[in-house]
Amino acid sequence: MEGACDGTCGCSTCHVILEEPLFNALPEALTDESDLLDSINNSTKTSRLGCQLLITEKFNKAKIKLPDEVENVLDQGDRIRF
Repeated sequence: MEGACDGTCGCSTCHVILEEPLFNALPEALTDESDLLDSINNSTKTSRLGCQLLITEKFNKAKIKLPDEVENVLDQGDRIRF
């Protein structure tokens, strides 16, 4: 997984899709993360940005899906697809 913004919540290359129980157990996404997720085409209701997650014991045995396509939203909405 690429982290183009070095964990600053400035892109969407670390987009992950969580299982619903794990998603529901985590704190809500902050505005910057939510805005980025809203701007990508393949976001789901359990999408998060990996760089914004604090990995704890809640992640033990969790299945985390990587989307088929990753969008990198940088520089005011320029999109780069991988």
